[in-house]
Amino acid sequence: MEPGSSALTLAVGAPLVDALAFAAWDAGNLEGLVFTREELETAGMPSLEFPYDHFEEAELRLALPPLLAWRSDGPWLDVGGVVAELSVRTSKDATAWTAAHVPVLLEEGDGGLYLRPDPDRAVEMESLGFEDLNELADHEQVSALVESAVPEVLDRVFGQLPAVSLPELAFTALDGSDGPIVHLTVESLDVSEGRWLLGLAWIPGE
Repeated sequence: MEPGSSALTLAVGAPLVDALAFAAWDAGNLEGLVFTREELETAGMPSLEFPYDHFEEAELRLALPPLLAWRSDGPWLDVGGVVAELSVRTSKDATAWTAAHVPVLLEEGDGGLYLRPDPDRAVEMESLGFEDLNELADHEQVSALVESAVPEVLDRVFGQLPAVSLPELAFTALDGSDGPIVHLTVESLDVSEGRWLLGLAWIPGE
């Protein structure tokens, strides 16, 4: 096999992505995500009426690790159990939860391959559930507040997923001495039967 040829193929699918997502979730990196009123207003939160005009912050966490799923139109990251605890100065704190389904793609970046949201497909949101809301609570306003926070949570999720990197391959010579070091590069990236197929080329190291 000549250097630079694409004779190697690596399959990347749910087993790897789910393991990386679980590691980030299990380490606690997807809990205690606090967003202030100012941050959510910048993210597009609409003006809220009393008592939610006294909203101070939202703390969100993922009760479940994200999972990769494949549909007929491609891969999706299912982000379930998004729990939001809302602090409002003049009202009882409230808890709401939802789930999001994010269309994704795998693309090259600095340091490896990254899972990213697919800009050509829309994120799907599940209906909100509520807990600890008093009878006077306005579900519509709470929904607007939580829905403005979910995109920020999704940004944090993708920011916590590590890159899929291609290691150097170090060979040993027949006499036991250090042999050549081979670097792998991605020459092609295709989708086939619920996985990404990476066509790899190799180049000799120094």
